[in-house]
Amino acid sequence: MMASLQTHVARTVEWKVYRNELHQKDTILLPDGTTVYLYKNGSIRYKEREVYLYGKATFNVSKNPHDPFVVYTGAVTTTVLGTHFNIDQHRGQVIVTLYSGKIAVQQASMKKIIMQPGQQLVYNENLFKETPTVATSDSVFNNTPVALVLDALSRRYNRVIQYDPVTIRHHYFTGTIMPSDSLQTILQVISQMNGLTVIQENDTIVIR
Repeated sequence: MMASLQTHVARTVEWKVYRNELHQKDTILLPDGTTVYLYKNGSIRYKEREVYLYGKATFNVSKNPHDPFVVYTGAVTTTVLGTHFNIDQHRGQVIVTLYSGKIAVQQASMKKIIMQPGQQLVYNENLFKETPTVATSDSVFNNTPVALVLDALSRRYNRVIQYDPVTIRHHYFTGTIMPSDSLQTILQVISQMNGLTVIQENDTIVIR
């Protein structure tokens, strides 16, 4: 009796390409659960936990300590395990801003830089410029209820921010806010991390 032979063919994962041709930021959910907020005219080429970014995007990376998530932007490689950060690539310059977690940023011919929340790194040709964390009482949050964060931002920027305490009572934020970040940028990051929406109603900001 002859035993049957089975041939196992290795699965090949193909690269996929997406370009945002909308006039606003678009949301892409990657197969691993990572969310990419791709800005206008930006594009990504991705497979599994590797992404080539052209333009600007914010990443909310799903955690997987055994499989790092890697973003390539020109000569700069950003490696993360699970965090929230922004990359802006424009005319040969790459700006990486870390909001929460920890990432490693490296250019081929330079040493690896480990970034902490609140830090920003600028790469331009052969220059790495790192902005250190500015830790003030109203810019560093560690698993802080979103309601308290919004109250702090309201005082800091002297703006009215409305929200329903019941809706956001189970939402929290961990991260360091950059002094150079606008209020709109900060609110977008917090909202993206918690599945909320930012609405501008005249001089009032509403979080839902």
